Amino acid sequence: MEKNNSNWSKTDIKIYLLLFFINTDYTESIQNIDYNTFEIKKPIFDKIYNEFNKDNDYQSIQKIRFALENKAYSKEELHTLFLEIKTMFSLSKKRNNLIINSVFTNLERILDSAA
Repeated sequence: MEKNNSNWSKTDIKIYLLLFFINTDYTESIQNIDYNTFEIKKPIFDKIYNEFNKDNDYQSIQKIRFALENKAYSKEELHTLFLEIKTMFSLSKKRNNLIINSVFTNLERILDSAA
């Protein structure tokens, strides 16, 4: 797989993670996400959304891992990132608690593997 996300900023990574975890919920369409809620500029959101839209789940997980490794996050930074994504994820519409717990368990695994 081509790892073309080596130039992603930390904001790009957050957006991609947010899209990935909102997509796993299946209760709302990513196209209905209000990027302004997350204080994200539309051009940046659109760029990452377009890339995300082309990826399957496996590619997404690989890109997330590669991006986290490439930015060399510390354990503390990964924990902060986890909390930011969890907060952003919770802000979007109604959520199924079982799905939320599963999603964040998986996020923790991905972040732990990057540490």
